[in-house]
Amino acid sequence: MIYLLILMYTFFTVSGLILLKIGGETFVLTFEYGKMNLCMSWQFILGFIAYVTSFVLWIVLLQKFNLSYMYPILVGLAYIFVLLASIIILKEKVTNFNIAGSVIILVGILFMNIK
Repeated sequence: MIYLLILMYTFFTVSGLILLKIGGETFVLTFEYGKMNLCMSWQFILGFIAYVTSFVLWIVLLQKFNLSYMYPILVGLAYIFVLLASIIILKEKVTNFNIAGSVIILVGILFMNIK
């Protein structure tokens, strides 16, 4: 059950952030003549929903498990998968330091799960 929740949290966090990034390019908030105009793409709205879902899963995970255990695992996994999605989907460049940091995070997550 815990692994399914972690997987769902990671999926919704990563997809939410990537969609917010893609949809954020068309996000427009203007004020004209005392009125607020808001224009959002479907990617932005879907990303927002995914990110809110990840936040709800975050709360559920923190209710059931220790913060000192869950925080490094969840944030570490999210960082690594956001980095991978940024490379694959957004075609962003990565440095050797990004790769080295990801390896260190993975090793840390493995150490945390050794019983």
